[in-house]
Amino acid sequence: MASPTYTSTNLHRGPGTLTYGSQKLHSQEKISADVKVETWRPKVSTHGEGAPRISDATGEISFTPSGIITQAIIDLLYPAALRNPTPGLRLFPASDVALLIHGIDTYKVQFTRAALHNMPTLKLSPKATAFGEATFHALIAQAASRETAGSFYTLPTAAAWSEIFSDSNIVAGPYNALWGSTPILTEDGFEISFDLGLNAIYIDSIGTVDYEVESVGVSATCTPVNMSASQLLAAKHAEGMALGSSLRSGDDLVITSELTGGLVVSLFDAVLGEGPAQWQANASRTGQITFTACRSLTGEGASTTLDKIFDITLVPEPEA
Repeated sequence: MASPTYTSTNLHRGPGTLTYGSQKLHSQEKISADVKVETWRPKVSTHGEGAPRISDATGEISFTPSGIITQAIIDLLYPAALRNPTPGLRLFPASDVALLIHGIDTYKVQFTRAALHNMPTLKLSPKATAFGEATFHALIAQAASRETAGSFYTLPTAAAWSEIFSDSNIVAGPYNALWGSTPILTEDGFEISFDLGLNAIYIDSIGTVDYEVESVGVSATCTPVNMSASQLLAAKHAEGMALGSSLRSGDDLVITSELTGGLVVSLFDAVLGEGPAQWQANASRTGQITFTACRSLTGEGASTTLDKIFDITLVPEPEA
């Protein structure tokens, strides 16, 4: 039997880029696309288990965006609808939006219907680019049966990969922070985390068709260098308040880049929660602390009458 042979065109390797709708996205490292097929197995007591049978199939595409910051990228990764969500908000757009992966080996894979599934963590520091890992989910297209070719993914014609990229578009620099009127200086910047609670909408003859947003949580962690033990204890309200009292502070945490084109991140009604005071050599008096944003429930339900949980904007260009 002859030994196997190969040609270089059969070795599919290398990085790529993504396009969601019309927005181009570069990844810091790998892009991972995982099709998750859920199955069940029929059983017969006299024969055992049969072959797996499909009950659902969804796609999960994850990557870490590069440090390019534009308003369009911010609006995609941190949608306005999730900053001020309406209860029962649907995650997927009303019209299908495709997600295309184009490898430098020329080959393409396009998921027919995709949507952002988690907002990436933000690292606000001069020692890192801003974004953590982002995840998109892919589902079957609307008004298409699962048996139809292209209802879940397509393989567009291979094309030469050619992208213009300039690292001058990557923004990383110092950040200033105010909690109400209190300035906060940190050892290593701020990390902003987003907790998106989702409920899958499933039709047993089709599979997962969308997700409902149940909750949006936002928190910020940092290690302050200018907070005393007395300030920390007072902010925790361990005394002076009856049990059952609201800890709503009325103070927003606003973290602002010193660079034009950097980020301004606001956590509204930020409550200081976890975080110890500490006495040790070579350490700040306050350890890592966590702020949690609190939505003000002043409306009747629609997002137009409720307050935002958080906001992200860009530092504007200076006036001429």
